[in-house]
Amino acid sequence: LTKLNSKLSLRRVDHALASDLARDTKVTENGYMAVMHGKASEKVRLGTKARSARSALRRLDKNFLKSLLKVTTQKRVAYFTGGHGERATGSADKDDKRPVLRSVKGLLENWQFSVQELSVANGLTEKVPDDANVVFIMGPKQPFLRAEVDTLLAATKRGLRLVVALDAENPVDMSELLGPLGLAVETGT
Repeated sequence: LTKLNSKLSLRRVDHALASDLARDTKVTENGYMAVMHGKASEKVRLGTKARSARSALRRLDKNFLKSLLKVTTQKRVAYFTGGHGERATGSADKDDKRPVLRSVKGLLENWQFSVQELSVANGLTEKVPDDANVVFIMGPKQPFLRAEVDTLLAATKRGLRLVVALDAENPVDMSELLGPLGLAVETGT
């Protein structure tokens, strides 16, 4: 066991000789790196032969960080507003020529966020769900209802974070939401 610092240690084992550890991490053969924190574990395939491990080693930093985040970070929830012509996180509306936000959604999921939609249909006019850590408003084409604005402002008072991105091509008046937050949008170039 090598102690790298007070929070990280490294241990090299043969999976056949460390059967309890192999079972706990679900490693069934040599050539894996297991990242453990408490009872949570993730495994990263490296391989046992230098030639086959080469490509896995190129992605080691990315895969290690992804595994480390999974075992050390609590699951959080990010909501994207819907119903106002916002940019999509999945399949785009055929009339909307703007790029979809798949990469933003993917990054959030890598950072242990569950990505969900928040609209009038699922309660935006009444209350932002208690599990919400952040709400994204990404390029709406239509203004929000007063009840939606009130709901979002009430949620910011209890600590909710908002990310608001507006498109210059689709100017929407968001002053009712942004004004109380001390923000304004300049419409000129």
